[in-house]
Amino acid sequence: MAKKAQSFRFPEEFLTTLRTWAFVTGKDQNELLEEAFKLYVDQQPELREKVEKVINAME
Repeated sequence: MAKKAQSFRFPEEFLTTLRTWAFVTGKDQNELLEEAFKLYVDQQPELREKVEKVINAME
């Protein structure tokens, strides 16, 4: 079963930075957000472990 997408709103300053970063790098905004999140996760191994436990418990 497909999960329903969540929607939320970023602050306008962040969106301006994201759009500019995408323009400068030639990358898609979604790709940049995914890369940034993966970098953040890699820097937070104890938090990643907790999140994975919760996800596994919910499956």
